[in-house]
Amino acid sequence: MTRWLLTHPDVLIESDRVQLKAVPPNCPELDDLAKHVRPCAHMVADLHGDRLPGWI
Repeated sequence: MTRWLLTHPDVLIESDRVQLKAVPPNCPELDDLAKHVRPCAHMVADLHGDRLPGWI
């Protein structure tokens, strides 16, 4: 699950994308977590550390 959330969706293999899409209806807490983790992962991957204070 962690790898799915921290990996850019375009890079995930199809079976991982399918499984990741199946999670939110079964676990709304993980869906909420994903909404917080993904922007942070994008900041790190795209080297936008200046956006960190706003994310926090």
